[in-house]
Amino acid sequence: MRIPILKLSNYLLISIQTELDDQTAIQFQEDLLNRIHETGATGVVVDLTSVDIIDSFIAKVLGEVVTMSDLMGSKVVLTGIQPAVAITLIDLGIHLQNVQTALDLEQGLMKLHQELGGMSMKMHSSVAIKQEWDIVGARQLGREIAKKIGFGTVDQARIATAISEITRNIYLYAEQGTVAFEEVEGIHQNGLRIIATDTGPGIQNISQVMEDGYTTSGGLGAGLPGVKRLMDEFNIQSEVGKGTVITTVKWLR
Repeated sequence: MRIPILKLSNYLLISIQTELDDQTAIQFQEDLLNRIHETGATGVVVDLTSVDIIDSFIAKVLGEVVTMSDLMGSKVVLTGIQPAVAITLIDLGIHLQNVQTALDLEQGLMKLHQELGGMSMKMHSSVAIKQEWDIVGARQLGREIAKKIGFGTVDQARIATAISEITRNIYLYAEQGTVAFEEVEGIHQNGLRIIATDTGPGIQNISQVMEDGYTTSGGLGAGLPGVKRLMDEFNIQSEVGKGTVITTVKWLR
């Protein structure tokens, strides 16, 4: 089994949703190093929220991943280590030396932003999309963040609608994923970046799904093309069998 590795800007995001056996861990190490080499990624976030057990061998592999990635110019942050896992590692006498950790994905991304520099970003929050009600929660949170940034009511509605379309796609086609919100502080303008990530089946033909009127769910087919029109920047990256990352930005005028 191979673990999906998604690219977001200059970063790689990995959410491990299965228990790690020795072969899977070794394959993951090889795949990640290859992806760093292919993409030139400067940072990596590995989310371990769903991992219940990390034994001495898996801990060794994770430590090697951090060291090897660093040698290739890419910083790694491990996120979501469960309390029971942390306690067990200490009981085993295992200490992950020089390994950066964070509570969750959003804090992991924030740590990379702080360490690697670049455009200033404030990660506000993220919402896990697992059920239909999460679509409403993500939409409400996005609107609230947009309001705090200073967007007017019309742009708040545009942003909330874009979030609704993106998260509904996650719910319908990938079953689960995450939508994260970042306040972007540019030199001359501020804005809101929305990042939707899933490890679903991926999109085979991106050009087709970006056509007006195209739908496989019985809707009006305004989804992703509509999001692109509502927002100022839109980018979609998808790999069949691995998942999709949609990044979109609305600038404050």
